[in-house]
Amino acid sequence: MQKLAWERHGFRAANFAGTDSISRFGVAGTLDQIPAVSELPNNDAMQHLITTLQSAQAKLVADISMYDTMYTQNAQQYRELKMTVLAGKKALADFNANQLPALEAEAAASGDAMQAQVLKNFKSKLDRFAKRLDDLDRISVVTLQTAPQIKIIQNADQTIVDKIDTTISTTIPVWKSQMVIALGLSNQRKVLDLQNKADDVTNKLLARNAAALYKGAVDAEKANQCSVVEIDTLEKINAELIATLKETVQIQKEGEANREAAQVKMRQIESDLKNALLENAQQM
Repeated sequence: MQKLAWERHGFRAANFAGTDSISRFGVAGTLDQIPAVSELPNNDAMQHLITTLQSAQAKLVADISMYDTMYTQNAQQYRELKMTVLAGKKALADFNANQLPALEAEAAASGDAMQAQVLKNFKSKLDRFAKRLDDLDRISVVTLQTAPQIKIIQNADQTIVDKIDTTISTTIPVWKSQMVIALGLSNQRKVLDLQNKADDVTNKLLARNAAALYKGAVDAEKANQCSVVEIDTLEKINAELIATLKETVQIQKEGEANREAAQVKMRQIESDLKNALLENAQQM
């Protein structure tokens, strides 16, 4: 044990004669023989973990800010689409009520084939205009559905940021103190492995969400270029969105119930440990 302390920590528990009695320390409960030792936590590894978590947290904070901008732009686009559709429908109604009857009457009165062609061209323009207004109206529905999607992803990122805050401010200090007093290197490795697995799950989740958003944006643009958005697609998106909202609420309720149950168990653990410590002190 002296060799370990000397090589790794730079001190030896011995006098000049090479021997030392445990009674010199004057600490009650100190053992005459040390059957096992536990290393202090590796500070470099711990600082590297903190730096990595902080870097990931900064990226998520930037994403959250980006989602705010996306949400604002999406809301502005929705309002502009609605205003455009309303103005277009008003203009279309005016064309049908005033200009179209006049052209029809003029074509019927003149009997001129070119005048009939003018009437036909005007009707074709009205039909294309009506189709364009319908496309814009459907896109406005997609824009409306995009708003809660942005907020769901943003809230998920904020939850991860809060979790990282908890890890840095609470979990890691607990690791340090527990390693110093009892856990040792093996328990440290288990905790670090668990944290790495959590990071892997988080990265995979963010990657899947990014891929899903990319696919949705591409599909929406393709639909816009084709000037058509199927009602079935809107219904499916709406159903999945509602299911997502319901499932999120259910998960939050289950998480709250689990935390409340954990609180009861932790109080029992503290009580059991306190009683054991008191009993041990009385026996000594």
